[in-house]
Amino acid sequence: MGKVKQREKQLRKQEIRANPIGIPSLRDVEEAEREGISLEGAGTASNFVQTVLEQLQSPMVEERDSGLNSLSMVLENPKILDELLSHNILQLVAPLLMDPSTIVRHSAAGALRNMSTLGPQVVDLMNTKEVLRPLAILLRSKYGSEWTPQTHKKEAAEKSKDKVDSMTDCLIQAMNIVWNLCETSQESLDFLKKDGVFTVILKCLNSEVFGLKLAVAAAQCLNTVTEGSNDIISDTAEFEIYLLNILSQELIKENLDADWVHFQVLIIGILVNLHEGQISKLQSAIITKIIHKLSAVLELNHIQEIKSFSSSVPIPAPVTAKMETSQNGSRSAHTNGYHKEQEVDPEIQIVLDTNAESIQAVLDAQTMALELLSNILFGDDESNSDSDDENESDTVEDSMMDDDLDNSMEVEMLGDSSPAGFVVEVCEGIKAFGLITKVTSKTSQLPENVLDILRNNHQFGRAILCKLHRLQSTSLLCFQNMIGAFSIEDLGGIQVLRHIWNDIFRYIKEECQPGVPPTDVEFLTSSTSCLRGILQKVLDESCPDFFESLSLEFLQVFLQLYSINIPPLLTNVIRIIGGVGILISREKKPTEDHQRLLILIGEFLLNCVIQTGHHDNLIGIAEALDTIFDVFAEDDYNGILKEIGMIQQLKAFVPQFKKIIRYQRKQLGDNKAIVETSRTNLTRFIDYKIKHGAA
Repeated sequence: MGKVKQREKQLRKQEIRANPIGIPSLRDVEEAEREGISLEGAGTASNFVQTVLEQLQSPMVEERDSGLNSLSMVLENPKILDELLSHNILQLVAPLLMDPSTIVRHSAAGALRNMSTLGPQVVDLMNTKEVLRPLAILLRSKYGSEWTPQTHKKEAAEKSKDKVDSMTDCLIQAMNIVWNLCETSQESLDFLKKDGVFTVILKCLNSEVFGLKLAVAAAQCLNTVTEGSNDIISDTAEFEIYLLNILSQELIKENLDADWVHFQVLIIGILVNLHEGQISKLQSAIITKIIHKLSAVLELNHIQEIKSFSSSVPIPAPVTAKMETSQNGSRSAHTNGYHKEQEVDPEIQIVLDTNAESIQAVLDAQTMALELLSNILFGDDESNSDSDDENESDTVEDSMMDDDLDNSMEVEMLGDSSPAGFVVEVCEGIKAFGLITKVTSKTSQLPENVLDILRNNHQFGRAILCKLHRLQSTSLLCFQNMIGAFSIEDLGGIQVLRHIWNDIFRYIKEECQPGVPPTDVEFLTSSTSCLRGILQKVLDESCPDFFESLSLEFLQVFLQLYSINIPPLLTNVIRIIGGVGILISREKKPTEDHQRLLILIGEFLLNCVIQTGHHDNLIGIAEALDTIFDVFAEDDYNGILKEIGMIQQLKAFVPQFKKIIRYQRKQLGDNKAIVETSRTNLTRFIDYKIKHGAA
């Protein structure tokens, strides 16, 4: 859950040295492009591939090890990877997991681990017996009941704090392979369960014997494989007691140990998985302990840790300005002064590596803590929410059918705003430990000078930024889930929600410039999801003065965001713009400016429905229709519907809408009921509005 893979330390150290194979890696290409260096003549892919194939089949240990290390260094080069796969490279590398040489087994595990992070195409090729059988044999034969790492004793660990022996690191790589393969393939999970692989992995949870590095790797793997399957645990009751004993230990002892923090969060994840995510099955005292532990993890100041780390990172040497050609052919002067990284003393490099890994472990731990918090917030009876949705749809339809009930259509906006379905103990713990503030604090941004240092550091700076962005996105989604469980007062008051909204809106405004693609779609999606949740809460609790001002510029930011045309963003933008429309429609005496905004909102929603370019996004059409029903439920605004000709255009669209549904019905899946409800409500909406003079 929420993991971001990272290359092992040995490979990173190899990248510092000169390229021994003559083939440019992806990093070499990127650096060459920045510094205007030509890589022509650096070697050909075909020659390199042939050399590697020969080395992997060599009778000499050094040759096999060299071939595996060369392979690991170029896997991110798409051209070379494709050629390697065409030569069935996996069938040559996988058997080396059983090589007599410890060094070769270690390098083979590292190469396969890296390959398992390269996307679905490669992972599918690895989910075969040709790869899984050697992996299972390695784990069973070399790491059976008698094996313990050389550095498991405390005194030895202190002396070798930054060193991991080959046997231990090979096991870490092997467990990461199991983790990555089982995450995407039930067949791999079933195969490895039969081969007794998880007996080896389970024992590595004992950090006192096997050390934290192995314990974390084991916990990461088990957290994934237990998410939908507990049958790898022979005695779940006894195992639960074992996990609770780990959680009973202090999170932070004498000093912050990031691996220990990460390990404890993973243990919570495994514990929750044992109960199939239904935390309400646990005793109240255990739930409180879990919330307390997650609170302590989120209390860690990750921003301060990153700032301290950045101050110790060597500043890259400046380069002079030069002309660069972008992908679209335009040329511009580039003068960002930090490009060429300086060589670092090996001892300093070890310290930097250790500190960077520590920060990444904290970021991973906090991201997972937020994900866990989001998941355990909800109760286990999902059928209730389904029933609520059905009842809500019935209410919408009934209100449209009965003209005599009221002079208007009272339609509520769809959303998860009801506190019903949330776990009471979790909600109480969140309030008791002040977790709402801790969650929102994880959206904090780094100072620009720190960002510059990290952006221009290839070894670990960019990896830290990647994990930081994921933490920020997850915190927004977690807060969005919390919004539904708490009142505005519990969330800090209307001023706090307004402050969060303004911060996010400012980011979106800066990110969505015409003609410039967004730099972080994931964060944009999380941001708009959070805004949608805030607006829903404002509507539910009737806060008409939430927006201090509404202007055309405000609306244009979201219209620009909609033009990016990414499905999750489209849905969120439709609901946000619609929510603003509902707020305006609830005003007793809307100003002329607000009425003009309402006209623009109506035109926007209508275009979302009838424009041909949106017809492949049937869910988006359904969302836009539902939003139209919400915004223009009141008969007071029938004049606007008449002015923009909405009813006539919707009526003309009905046959086409039915045709689109018929063509896409098989692809709707769980969204079928939503689309069918929109179709039914559309006809009733049109009939109702025609009767009340909106046409």
